[in-house]
Amino acid sequence: MYYYPQPIPQSKPVIIKEPGLFYEGSQFMKFLQRFERAAYGHGASDHEKAIQIPRFIRTEELKCQFEEMDGYNDYDWKKLRAAMVKAWGDLDNTIMYTVDDLIKVAKQQAKEGISSYRDYKAYLAKFTPILKYLVKNEHINKDNDAGLLFLSAFSTESQQSIKRTLINKISFRRPRMEVTRHQNGKT
Repeated sequence: MYYYPQPIPQSKPVIIKEPGLFYEGSQFMKFLQRFERAAYGHGASDHEKAIQIPRFIRTEELKCQFEEMDGYNDYDWKKLRAAMVKAWGDLDNTIMYTVDDLIKVAKQQAKEGISSYRDYKAYLAKFTPILKYLVKNEHINKDNDAGLLFLSAFSTESQQSIKRTLINKISFRRPRMEVTRHQNGKT
């Protein structure tokens, strides 16, 4: 009896889908990290990453630069990745946020007001990433006036209430240092 060899099953190519992920010329290392994380999440191989990354590059100028890089024609991810980092990695010196951005968020929220928990959460969601970035990159320290700036978005009554609550919590946590006298009168 003659057996026909069975075709080797070809695995279906992995398509990396990540809405909103693209590179436009700034923050390349962040883009690359997010792209590689998305590719890993989809189970994409290095070859598939090399084939698909052009879909995530937005401008024609960048695509032309990309097509001239080592590893482009033979879909060699390691070479291609190294060439992209060499060409675009230095562009990461772009400052994402400044203290002025933090001030703008606080002023804008002060105009809109904070009248509900939802408003508070929305404000916190805008303020926190900017503050973390500024602290991480040493543009501001936590002890700076960031707390006062955060509070400035609240009404005067709310600010006073928050300050009272914080003072009460701090004084409640403060250990009491009491000197006890022994029976013989020594401390």
